[in-house]
Amino acid sequence: MATEINNQKFVPEAALIELLPAFSGYTYDLQEPRYPYEIPGISSSLLEPPKANNCCTFVEALLVKAWVDVHGADFSWTTTNHKQMMIMLPGDLFSPVTAVIKTGMGVEVPDKDELPAPWTIIQGWKSLDPPNGGHTFMILDAHPATQRILTLESNKAFDMDGPGCRRHGDLDSFPNQHPGSDWHANSKLWTWQRFLGFYPHMKLARLNVEDINWVASGS
Repeated sequence: MATEINNQKFVPEAALIELLPAFSGYTYDLQEPRYPYEIPGISSSLLEPPKANNCCTFVEALLVKAWVDVHGADFSWTTTNHKQMMIMLPGDLFSPVTAVIKTGMGVEVPDKDELPAPWTIIQGWKSLDPPNGGHTFMILDAHPATQRILTLESNKAFDMDGPGCRRHGDLDSFPNQHPGSDWHANSKLWTWQRFLGFYPHMKLARLNVEDINWVASGS
């Protein structure tokens, strides 16, 4: 049963995890990204092949499909929302997070200095004037003792080429696409302080995800 409270639309974590196999074999392509399935607001010309995406299209495909699957016609994602996710509209460099908040998929995180919760979406920039080094990504988990962060993103850097976890590897490199419940033992992973230094300009939203246990369960 779909949960909705005060126009905030929730999905179970399982609705997101069951979509990850659709991105198997995907690599990163900034210029010609594609989607593995239809979602509202995008042209059919953007459907695969080739199997390639970028940070924005990966986040949009994963989130919008999960919310549509759970909420059906009660969830609206328009062409304008798609343009927001692609940062194509003038005046808002953080529009992917804006779109998530406006459509009831998440709530803004006012204090970026706090360790982010699992399933937080972030739009980060290295510089705003001029805009440079923009990236859309998500947090899968954070480890309080080490401050290490497990991301979920599409990138062509940081030991990745396509969807995966920064400095931990591509999804396809993990058994059953699972990064391991001991992921925080990887000393290559960035701390939250390093993310704050790398992306000094950020907007965050905690996604409305319920029944979160995938990373911790190891399955």
